[in-house]
Amino acid sequence: MKDLFKFETDSGKNLQISNKNAQIFKRCTDILLNLKIQPDVLGFNYLRNAILICLDDQTLLENITGALYPRLAKLYGVKASIIERCMRDAVNNAFVKGGLLGLNNLYDKVIYKNDFRPSSTELIAIIVEKLRIEKIKNSLLQLLSQDDSK
Repeated sequence: MKDLFKFETDSGKNLQISNKNAQIFKRCTDILLNLKIQPDVLGFNYLRNAILICLDDQTLLENITGALYPRLAKLYGVKASIIERCMRDAVNNAFVKGGLLGLNNLYDKVIYKNDFRPSSTELIAIIVEKLRIEKIKNSLLQLLSQDDSK
């Protein structure tokens, strides 16, 4: 399968992506910030990279604890349980602050009322789906604009 995102770690365990995917990376970052997930916690980076990896390989959404967490753990050199716990803490902090209500703005519909805390898996799936829809929409708009210019 073709990799959309080329992940490379530097000595500081930061992930580098190609310029081609910088827009998706920025959009993902903006979404997490709008949900009041703090960028200074490890869970922020883990969530962002989990979303980007799942956007590239959606089969991972079916087995997050068995495939995605171990993949991130290997990438960061930590245990999968640490990845899971940091993501859970980041989501829980956003829930307490009411930041997850930003999901409604993301979809322009009331899909969340802050009456339950979604799991990390659910949040990843919601954001991946939104980014996937945006990507398809942008591709269709490009095709339409090419047809109009002919």
